[in-house]
This record gives sequence, structure tokens and C-alpha cells, in this order.
Amino acid sequence: MQTVLPLHEATFGEYTFSTEPSRLDIDWAVEALLATYWGNHRTADMIRTSFEHSLVCGLYKGNRQVGISRIITDYATFAYLCDVYVDPAERGNKVGTWMVDQTLDLPHMPKLRRWVLFTMDAQDLYRKFGFENLAYPERVMERHDT
Repeated sequence: MQTVLPLHEATFGEYTFSTEPSRLDIDWAVEALLATYWGNHRTADMIRTSFEHSLVCGLYKGNRQVGISRIITDYATFAYLCDVYVDPAERGNKVGTWMVDQTLDLPHMPKLRRWVLFTMDAQDLYRKFGFENLAYPERVMERHDT
């Protein structure tokens, strides 16, 4: 059974946040993620497949895509926030913080029991949204297949 979610859009000055899949510039997003430290090990096909199986949110300045965030979720209890990216030319004006806020507070998402994310360098940003280091890291396991 596939979950069909209502679309959501919000504006912040000249920026628009949208969950409308048809607005996504997939080629832009693939190129952007391939240039990141967390996405440079993926292939373009891997990124496209991950978008097909996730809730992908776009950030737009006019009709031009300038940001992206992705949620992997069961829509009831758990969500993994990933692939948060804002074009370097658009950073520094609070639009990235606004995009994360919009992503975490989508009106059609229930109050989930747990959100997780991985970051090497943005802990201070995500602490503003209530993220913390793992309370019980001994309970978390991973399987890393290369």
C-alpha cells in the first residue's frame, strides 16, 4: 500500500519550499549531491532511485531549484532526514534553516516518535531543531556494506 500525501508549499521572501515531485530538477539535485562529501560515493542512478522511494522536498528561488531535503519514513513512528543541501550561493541568509524547519514540520506528517540524521559538520545547526547525540549509542547498530 502506497501512502499518498497532500502537497505542501510555503514561501519565505523570494523562496518557495515544495513537496511537489514534478517541480524537482532531478538533474540539478543529482549533480549537487554527487559534489557533497556524503553523496560522492553514490551513482546518479542510486540518487534517482533514492528519490523515488522517499519524500523529497525542494527549495526554489523563482523556478530555479536551489535546495533539497529528503525524508525516509514509515509516516507513523520513524523518519531519517538526509540529503539536506542548499546551493552555496544561497547560504548565509537563513533560507537553509527555514528549509529544514519546513521539512521537519510538514503539516501532513504526524508527530513521529523518532527522527535521526547523520552529519559530520552540522551538529550545531541540527541542535537548534532538537536533535541530540544518541542517548543510548550502545543500542544502535549498523551494517555497512560497501
